[in-house]
Amino acid sequence: MKFARTLLTFIIGAAAGVSVGYLTAPRKGTKTRRRLANEFDDRREALEDAAFDKLDEAKRILAKTVDKQAANGKEVVEKLKNSVSA
Repeated sequence: MKFARTLLTFIIGAAAGVSVGYLTAPRKGTKTRRRLANEFDDRREALEDAAFDKLDEAKRILAKTVDKQAANGKEVVEKLKNSVSA
């Protein structure tokens, strides 16, 4: 929990620093806005890709867990059938 909070604080600080750097850079406003928009789009796409990768990983883990639990359930049912019929 402490690590996550520290990481979040670092990310917020870095974002604030980058923002101040962009806004105080000696560049025309239109160029700065265009550059910020491009950076934002690049970061958004990277985050989307990472999110979809994690979602796919979570789906694989869930499917594996469901299959394992289904097999365990079948095994328990078979044991119960055998114990009742014996």
